[in-house]
Amino acid sequence: VKQWHSINAVWKHMEEQQKQHKRYYKRIAMMRNDVVYITPIDVFAEPSNLSRIATITTTTSTRTQDNLQYVLIPDFANYPINDRLIIGPYEAVQQWATQRFARIDQYATHEALPGTAMHSETFLNATILSKLPNVVVAQDPTICFLRARADGAIW
Repeated sequence: VKQWHSINAVWKHMEEQQKQHKRYYKRIAMMRNDVVYITPIDVFAEPSNLSRIATITTTTSTRTQDNLQYVLIPDFANYPINDRLIIGPYEAVQQWATQRFARIDQYATHEALPGTAMHSETFLNATILSKLPNVVVAQDPTICFLRARADGAIW
């Protein structure tokens, strides 16, 4: 829950900065700052070879190539998805960053299996990532990072 508050606060701060500087973003990457990124990450790249990307959800059957957009998440530590990084269109990342508290009561009361209501990855997969309109959520096997700790340990 502490992480959810932090993500929400970062999103609000970004929106305030957009308004203040009159610069608006179309594509966003929300990335942890307590990790060491092993591979370069291009937030504007879209998967050029979908056979290398395992699509985990498509949310609308009326989509065309012109309005198709991608959300990328890492393809490791999938429980059932990895919630540690997201790259995608502004509207999709906004839902990922700001809708957790609005959706948890409904999920915990009516949808979650016993003991899983507060499991972040299961919750995000069931309530946000699987419901993003006009977006393909794809797991990108090229995204790789390791945890870094204040004592200098990396694992």
